[in-house]
Amino acid sequence: MEIDFDAVFFDLDNTLISTDSLKQMRESGNSSSLTSEDLAQTKIYSKSKVLLEYLKKNAIKTALITNSPRKYAQSLLEHYSIEEFFDEVITYNDVLSDGAKPSPKGIEMALARLGLTQDSKVVYIGDDDKDFIAAYSAGVKPLAPAWASRTPFRVIPSAIISTSALIDDIDCFDSVDLIADICASRNKFVHSRKWLYFMPMTLSGEVGAIKKDNIEIVCLGKYFSQKGVLTAKLHDKHSLSLEIAKKDHIKTYVMPDYIVSLIQHCIDRVSKYFFGEDGYFDLVTVIPSKKNKNPRLENMLNRVSRQGFFRTNFINDLFYFEDGAVSLKTLGNKANRDQQIKEKLRIKEKYLDLVKGKKILVIDDVITTGSTLQGAFNLLHPHAPQKILGLCLAKTVSIAGEHKTCPDCGRALTLRKGRGGIHFWGCTGFHEANQCRYIYNIKEKDCPICGLAMYKQYNAKNNSYFLSCSGYYKNKSCTYTEDAN
Repeated sequence: MEIDFDAVFFDLDNTLISTDSLKQMRESGNSSSLTSEDLAQTKIYSKSKVLLEYLKKNAIKTALITNSPRKYAQSLLEHYSIEEFFDEVITYNDVLSDGAKPSPKGIEMALARLGLTQDSKVVYIGDDDKDFIAAYSAGVKPLAPAWASRTPFRVIPSAIISTSALIDDIDCFDSVDLIADICASRNKFVHSRKWLYFMPMTLSGEVGAIKKDNIEIVCLGKYFSQKGVLTAKLHDKHSLSLEIAKKDHIKTYVMPDYIVSLIQHCIDRVSKYFFGEDGYFDLVTVIPSKKNKNPRLENMLNRVSRQGFFRTNFINDLFYFEDGAVSLKTLGNKANRDQQIKEKLRIKEKYLDLVKGKKILVIDDVITTGSTLQGAFNLLHPHAPQKILGLCLAKTVSIAGEHKTCPDCGRALTLRKGRGGIHFWGCTGFHEANQCRYIYNIKEKDCPICGLAMYKQYNAKNNSYFLSCSGYYKNKSCTYTEDAN
């Protein structure tokens, strides 16, 4: 089989080896020297060694990047005789406190030592949010191991993958991704090969290797918002995010055919996954548009319903928003979103007889906190449906600490683009009826002359970029500039 991966990188704790018994020692800083009793309480995942042996046999480069100290990591690697499987081992001792994950420093160090770049075909397999943020920041593809920890996480990786799935797809790097991301990157619906990569979720927004009975939402892709510097950069290179963002700028936006085909395919596959080969949903509906807004999901559902689902009832107006409902993306935190949904989302009484005892699928396009689907579920539960499941096109990749609030109106800020494609912060209220036009530029560095912030500027005359001191805009107190090309 042809190999289409340049390297596979790994986390250590609860990715390759179960080390919950050592958690207190690691967090207290006393884990450098492990005793034989300590090591006996750990366990290597059987699938870890299978995968490492396969990668070694096929000469695929590997690296271990861990926040744990070198002596600790070395003790575990030697205890399980797996040190020979890694071309590079990067530990806390190599990166120190400012370079520990979620910093990308360790991954970047491994890339450099192995002669690889951000453009190389590299995955990083880890079990928690820090691992995924570090991978996104370093420009490599984050994956979660299906064979390891079942602790849920909030930052969505590119896939939860089994050993067999990774080996099967080793000949196609781009196939190891969520199905909606794959379709968007190719601008057409593509049947998955052997593996249909989707992300199991709960209504609280947690993702991970969740047991089937506990899955509340099936997520098909990722959405990189523009509410943080890292995610805005990823947004600009991510086909599905660019497609989803069109709905905010095109008033008559229509879902492309490949999304309609994908939803049709997944309604069928998901019903079989949960209810067996002859299973089906009795009722499929969508989260509605707000009044005087483009009914994009309702229109999409009409197109989906034309494809021969003879036993399924498609209702595009089961729910509705009352007057005065605002866009959730302007509200920021989950508490505000929950309150808005509780006050404004309603269910139409004329359809209640169709709900009792039925298997119901509720479709949304993007989920950030899960507030909207939670509200829909809450409205359905009192009417005794047999099963309710959510299906979303994408979950927002949220990174703590990146979100900002508008000082003028209190709504969330987002990164927008100005002349020359330069990002700046703008209020999400810009596109709302009660418009807010607040903006501010992103600081690039401190001015070496006066210490004020310097901003990136675009010169349209010669298509070039430069940094300009903000003092120029404050009575021209400082006019220092420098090249930024």
